[in-house]
Amino acid sequence: MNHHYPLTQQECLEFIRLAIYKDDPIFAKNVAAVIKIFGDSSEDSGEQLWAELSPEEQDRFWGLWLTHPLANSIAARNS
Repeated sequence: MNHHYPLTQQECLEFIRLAIYKDDPIFAKNVAAVIKIFGDSSEDSGEQLWAELSPEEQDRFWGLWLTHPLANSIAARNS
């Protein structure tokens, strides 16, 4: 999907849920970047977007992001 306008909250939620469905840490990392852009460019905050997810979805997405190789590399350097 090639957007030239800010994503809607619904589109961001769909991307998050797709990352969870795909069980793909790299895709989750890319989605996280989109969410940051959404939070930075929207009157709705990223917190409001996060609140739309169930606790299970939040845990699953966060877990995927943490298993991304870059996240593991950063964690290793900081320990």
